[in-house]
Amino acid sequence: MAVLWAVAVWRFLSAYPLPNFHDVTYALNLANTAASIIFFWILVALAVLDAENLWLPDRLILPGIGLGLVLGATRATLITFLQAGGGFAILKNMVGNAVAIWFLGAVVAAAVVLAIRFVFRLIRGQEGIGMGDVKLMAMLGGWLGIKPSLIAFGIGVITCALYALLMLAAPSVRADPKAWAKIRLPFGTFICLGGVVCAFWGVPIVVAYWR
Repeated sequence: MAVLWAVAVWRFLSAYPLPNFHDVTYALNLANTAASIIFFWILVALAVLDAENLWLPDRLILPGIGLGLVLGATRATLITFLQAGGGFAILKNMVGNAVAIWFLGAVVAAAVVLAIRFVFRLIRGQEGIGMGDVKLMAMLGGWLGIKPSLIAFGIGVITCALYALLMLAAPSVRADPKAWAKIRLPFGTFICLGGVVCAFWGVPIVVAYWR
C-alpha cells in the first residue's frame, strides 16, 4: 500500500513540482492523485479479503462505486470553473456528461462479467463467477472507464489462469483429478491486480491495443 501511494504521489510531483491551482491540468491531476490513493486502498483491501476469505464485501465495493461518481463530478466541476469559465448551464452539462460516462462504464463492465457468469452457469449448471466480482467490475468501470476496466478484467483472467496452472502442477492437486475442478480461486484478487495496473497505465495500454 505504501509503495502504491508513494508511486502515485511521485508521478504527480515529478510532473508538477510547483503548485498551480489555476492550471486545469494541474488541478485535474491533483484530484486524480488524491482519488487514486483511495482507489488503491479499496483495491488492496478487496484483494486481500478475497484471497483470504473468497469474500468481496459490499461495504467496500458499494461505497467504491459511489466514489467513482464523486470523482467524475469533481473532474467536471474543475473543468467548468477553471477551463470553461463557470456558469450553471455549463456545470450542469459537464456533470451530466460525467454521470453518463460513469454510469455507462459501470453498467457495461458489470454486464460483461454478468453475461460470462450466466453462460457458465447455463453450460456447467453451477456458479463460476460470484456477484462480488460483478460489482467489483462495476466499480472499476465507474473509476477507469469502459476500455481500461475491460483491460483490467483481461489482466485478471490471464493472471488467474497462470495461478491455476501453477496449482495444477502441484503434486497434491494432481493426485485427485476429480477434486481440482472444484477448487475455488479468488478471481477478485486478480481483477484488483488488473485494476492497479490500469490505474497507472490503462490509457497507454488501450492506445497500444488499438494500434
